[in-house]
Amino acid sequence: FNRLTGEVPASLARCTRLCVLELSANRLSGVADLEGWSALENLASLDLWNNGFDDPDALKARLAGVLPACRVTAVPTPCHIAVPVG
Repeated sequence: FNRLTGEVPASLARCTRLCVLELSANRLSGVADLEGWSALENLASLDLWNNGFDDPDALKARLAGVLPACRVTAVPTPCHIAVPVG
């Protein structure tokens, strides 16, 4: 828990070598410039569960469209582990 608030910044899309991004258990409310995240071609796992998103399932679906090769966790999983597929 880092106590991050607000939107996940669009500037993260410039971290093109990023493979895993763990942002769970914060107070995030959205993702800025979602289309720009398509530059994160190496991102295999994105964990956003336990934040303040209005509709985490919809966010997960939108992220899956932008990051098709990435495992996105936006709601709690039974064992709370985001594991890259493949």
